[in-house]
Amino acid sequence: MKKRNAKPEESFIRLQPLIIREVIKRQKTFLARDMVSLPQAIILGMLSAKGECSMNELASYLSCTMSAVTPTIDKMLKKKVVSRKRSKTDRRVVNVRLLPKGRRINRKIDKARKAMTTQIFRALTEKEKRTYIRIANKIYEYLKIKNK
Repeated sequence: MKKRNAKPEESFIRLQPLIIREVIKRQKTFLARDMVSLPQAIILGMLSAKGECSMNELASYLSCTMSAVTPTIDKMLKKKVVSRKRSKTDRRVVNVRLLPKGRRINRKIDKARKAMTTQIFRALTEKEKRTYIRIANKIYEYLKIKNK
């Protein structure tokens, strides 16, 4: 599926959605085991890293509105993976926290992601892995700066 003499930008444009689709396809497989959607998995990961987040922080992290993130959190509440509580200092602020079941699911997701990454990286040499990580970090930093 290689295109000869393609500019790097053209190759990237062609490959990026294909890679994203394949990664998402694999993630959906292990997320389905615990009946977790991709946005829910992202929220679990963020809460695992930060401990507690406001609904506003979650919406910002997911690049959506609070009204869009609320139904996702409602579903997670029903599954007993998170808890939601109003701030004692500011009643307008609603904080979300991971419950033990959510921590367990997040650990399983992390383990599955690591296994998937290990499997994908088997196709690369150690030098290619380091180069890939260096370039991925550089692209991420560029996008982060341009997003401000």
